[in-house]
Amino acid sequence: MAGLANKGLDQMVLPAVVAPGPIGLYAVASNLSGMLLILVGSLSMVLLPEVSRRTPAEAIALSFRAARIALLVSAVIALAIGLASPLFLRIAYGAAFVPAVLPLRILLVGSVLLVGAAMLIAGLQGICEPGEATRVSLVGLAVTLVGLALTLKPYGIIGAAYTSLASYTATFLMAWWRLSSKAPSCEPLLSPRAFLTDMRAIRALMLSRARGRTIARATR
Repeated sequence: MAGLANKGLDQMVLPAVVAPGPIGLYAVASNLSGMLLILVGSLSMVLLPEVSRRTPAEAIALSFRAARIALLVSAVIALAIGLASPLFLRIAYGAAFVPAVLPLRILLVGSVLLVGAAMLIAGLQGICEPGEATRVSLVGLAVTLVGLALTLKPYGIIGAAYTSLASYTATFLMAWWRLSSKAPSCEPLLSPRAFLTDMRAIRALMLSRARGRTIARATR
């Protein structure tokens, strides 16, 4: 519940402080950046039952691997959206919405971290640590509350975007710390060697599927 409240809190508070025009820009930026959570973040729902069937050490290693892959995939998607955003906003919404580019790009960075956090939180829930998962979400909520109070009035939607980025970063770091503390012997989450291993695994999977499609077409 805390995570859901944190995700929408900025848009709930904005109308009390910001004029309708900038709110529309922020809503567009928030909706587009939220696509990452739909495309990648939903994998955490698939991860949870897999984690719950494993030993704590195996579950944490799997959660770290899922987080690394999610971070890689979401970063690529975020980069593509961020680069295309000026042209896309002009075509899809009109020139009046091009100023949404800056808050969108800020929110995209935060959304990448929030996707990674979702995988780590699923790991905490899977090893029967729902209290830890709730505390992680509450940290993010607290950062949002303080950040909005400090930045919303002087900086408007840009302050709201940076507050969301700070909140998602805090959530990711807190989830990483708490999950790491449960199995200190696991390979570090952001280990370059682990990233390379995961990229090779993804490449092998893609090649395997490509070969499978080629064989299927050849046998028709």
